[in-house]
This record gives sequence, structure tokens and C-alpha cells, in this order.
Amino acid sequence: MMTTAEPAVRVLIVEDNEADAFLIKKRLAEAGDVRFETDHLQTLREAVAALERKGYDIILLDLNLSDSERMQTVRGVAAATDAAII
Repeated sequence: MMTTAEPAVRVLIVEDNEADAFLIKKRLAEAGDVRFETDHLQTLREAVAALERKGYDIILLDLNLSDSERMQTVRGVAAATDAAII
């Protein structure tokens, strides 16, 4: 059973499709025993800026964003964090 004393898993969702981001947040909220604290951003530029300000445990990363694609997206995020990138 989860207690409020347990820290939340901090998740950054980098997704330029609002519907996809909504579904991800909904599934995380339904996870049960784990509490997730989520932030949602839509561009690589926004994600890198957020990673400079705040720490995250997991990055859920869309590889094709409006300002980057594929490995450029992964490299950009990886350069800004040690968090797991999925």
C-alpha cells in the first residue's frame, strides 16, 4: 500500500501530441502503488531548459518533435540529464 511519505517518481513527458501526452498521464495515474509527478513539454528546447532547472527520474521521449528528430532528440536530452530515457 502506498503512503504519502513515499516520494513520487518524477517523470518528464516530452511529447508534441496532446492526445498522446494525455493518455500517458492517465496511464501513470492508474499505476496503483507508485505515485508519479509529471511535467509535459512539447519541444526539445523546452525539455533541455526544464532539465537544467529540475531533476527527473525518467524521461518519456517522443523521438520526432517539432524542433528535432530521432537521434538528435535523444542526444539533446541525454546531454542534459543522467535520468533514464524511454
